[in-house]
Amino acid sequence: MPVQILCLGPLVLRTLSGDVVAHRSLRSRLLVALLVNLGSTVSKDLLIRELWPLPPEDAIGAIHAHVSRLRRDLDRWCGKELVTLQPRYPGYRLELDDRVEVDSARFERLAKVTGRLPRGNPHAIMETAQEALELWRDEPFTGLDVGLEGQAARLRLQETRLSLWEILIESALAADRCSEIIADARKLALSFPFRERLQAKIMVALYRAGRQADALETYHHARSRLAEELGVEPTPALRRWMTAILRHDTVLLQNSWLFEELGPTG
Repeated sequence: MPVQILCLGPLVLRTLSGDVVAHRSLRSRLLVALLVNLGSTVSKDLLIRELWPLPPEDAIGAIHAHVSRLRRDLDRWCGKELVTLQPRYPGYRLELDDRVEVDSARFERLAKVTGRLPRGNPHAIMETAQEALELWRDEPFTGLDVGLEGQAARLRLQETRLSLWEILIESALAADRCSEIIADARKLALSFPFRERLQAKIMVALYRAGRQADALETYHHARSRLAEELGVEPTPALRRWMTAILRHDTVLLQNSWLFEELGPTG
């Protein structure tokens, strides 16, 4: 690809002549708003809201000036034949040539493919999910002060990532390949202690990998964070998984529960 636009982490335009890293600025906020609405016309009113909590008196003129400067930058970095930013009533539209790859778009495509794969083929699910997750470098648009459109995209992409991780762990359990994903799964457990379905799957994956103590530590870390930050205890379902691990319950070796609601029924 002659140009790559990397959104899953710091915003980077990777071109044949080098990388361009976006820094915190109104122009970067404008570019994010256009990228998360790629191929659609973004109204001037929406762009004004994205750029300024309190718009300047001549907000329309200011938007026009920022778009003009961004267009010149994109032409210089990427070339007019690859990236176009044109006026389209009632605002502006960013369009990319097929030779331009956006990592977040590829990530979401792979996530959809993963979700459509038959569950009876966990190895294929793992490979596709891992290909998608490897695109993730950090929080989308790391370091940029984005507007509401960018914030909504961050939340959507993060939710897709966590759902994909749940599918990956389910498939690793079904394929008896837990050891391959344990290191990254443990880091994820530390980062998202309130997502109990994810915690349960990670705990079972650790148990099956022969790491009962780490599975229990994962539970207790989640319980501590829930108590300290939310003032609540883990759900009964998560507590049942902890008890099952303590007892070496045979339910931990079964796969029938993997795609069901959280928690054994015993």
